[in-house]
Amino acid sequence: MLIASKILRNIAPHADIEIVEEHFSAKPETSGTATIVAETRDLHADQIKSIRAGGIIGVHEVIFGFPNQTVRLTHESISREAFGNGAIFAIRNLPAAESGFFTMEDLLRPYFRMELADSDETPRKSPPWWKFWHSEIPQSRYTTLAS
Repeated sequence: MLIASKILRNIAPHADIEIVEEHFSAKPETSGTATIVAETRDLHADQIKSIRAGGIIGVHEVIFGFPNQTVRLTHESISREAFGNGAIFAIRNLPAAESGFFTMEDLLRPYFRMELADSDETPRKSPPWWKFWHSEIPQSRYTTLAS
């Protein structure tokens, strides 16, 4: 979401931008994800709209408002299992030769490169990120759900 919203912000820097985040009713504070998205867009915290209801795991939406249309980027976690898969993805994609602090955006950035021919970097040998998530589900789970 961070990378996509940065790209859209660069394409349309004058669009109105709002952030909506939804979580379970007992979560008292604005989510860290929404705060980071706001900070990277140079938005004030008052532009984050928070909704608390039931057992919502997490929904984040960045809305770009134009005079005659809107573009919405939405991410919804429907299971806390997604956070574990994200941790596994991070561990597998940490640069082996470097040490330091990395964000998930840092780890995803190589998957969004569009001009590798002009770059000194070579494409990664790992599968595309969308195949990673699918490969983490054991085959036995498919048969259990289908039964």
